[in-house]
Amino acid sequence: MSGVTLSTLLTAALTGRRYNHQRLGDQALRYTRILVARYAPKLPEDLHEDVVQEALLDLLTRGPAALDTTPVSRLFRRAVVAAIRKVRADYTPAGERTRVAPKGAKVDRVAAEDVGIIPDAATIEQATVADGDAEHLDFDQFESPAAAIATQQMQDRIDVERVLATTPPNIARALRLIHFDDEPVEMVAKNLALTRFAMKRRFIAVGTMWQAAA
Repeated sequence: MSGVTLSTLLTAALTGRRYNHQRLGDQALRYTRILVARYAPKLPEDLHEDVVQEALLDLLTRGPAALDTTPVSRLFRRAVVAAIRKVRADYTPAGERTRVAPKGAKVDRVAAEDVGIIPDAATIEQATVADGDAEHLDFDQFESPAAAIATQQMQDRIDVERVLATTPPNIARALRLIHFDDEPVEMVAKNLALTRFAMKRRFIAVGTMWQAAA
């Protein structure tokens, strides 16, 4: 199970295939913490697992048919955001608001990275909440580009490490030096006692092996 991604585990859970429950829980918790930091930074640490449980329950109730129209990563992201709102609302002390204040109240400033973002109709509809007889936008429900990038980077790094674990150690080290540490190709080849062209041929051979195994 080494190097198995969160998406792989979620797909297995949805489709009824065998998977490591502990690994799924651990990876789901790491992913959830990224979104909690964006949407509910004041949520106590001991409630993060509640968010994970709510999100997984939401996802599993959708069943494998949900995968026909939406990638599992997007399904789980939506489930986590919804679970954050639910857990935050359930555990917020009386008198403390959990949503953006209605019209006329002091409005929090918009984060710099969100300035200039134009939400589509579906996003606006999802973020519109009732406020008595009126409605208003809950900006906390807008997806954060920064959180999305951080999440994707985390998933990419997990995928890369899974692949590198199957690669000859010297080639894996060379790839890390070039792509993670920005070391010059010529310098890395010299350290491996190879010419730049010989090292490139080994990279191509490894890439062919990965494609065949995919």
